[in-house]
Amino acid sequence: MHAMKSWDDLSLVRWLNQTLGQLYERGWRASHPLVVAYRLGSTVAHQRDLWNRRTFSFNDNYAPANCCGAPAIPFVTFEVSTHGIYCSCCGEVLVPLDELPGNMSLSFKDWGRAYDAIHQVAHWTDAERKHCGDYNKALDQACEKAVPLLARLGYELVPPLLARFPTLFWEDSDNCLDVIPEDIRPPS
Repeated sequence: MHAMKSWDDLSLVRWLNQTLGQLYERGWRASHPLVVAYRLGSTVAHQRDLWNRRTFSFNDNYAPANCCGAPAIPFVTFEVSTHGIYCSCCGEVLVPLDELPGNMSLSFKDWGRAYDAIHQVAHWTDAERKHCGDYNKALDQACEKAVPLLARLGYELVPPLLARFPTLFWEDSDNCLDVIPEDIRPPS
């Protein structure tokens, strides 16, 4: 981020616009290096309030987000069923779940119920941990169950959102359960 902070506003906006062109029309893993770099640059632009100053033109393929003025790029996390879809720039809710068309909302809610039950293992109380007997084994089993669900989120549930948004980012890890991006593979 330090390098991007040293860029002048025009250089930063130019780089962000070029990167938006490369990201266009795809759903991207949050861990992809281009996404990580874009989100860092977007954070710097947000800190400088470049989005709202409108001194520069931005990529026309992206509508401005109501929350921060940045190009609206949804960030779908495992909290989608309870919080909605976040803005990839500022982290505010970009789209409440009930505003999704058709059965998308229901699909995300169903996915979230299944995922939340697994994710909760990482947040058990001491009493719950003692009661299960071998907490490390329970945590490992939760991790194994979480991996295919995160793959389903990114490879099945997120792509239909591309009909509404020019690009999306999706969470491909779960630090609470020690799921890393390398664990997530497309369904076979």
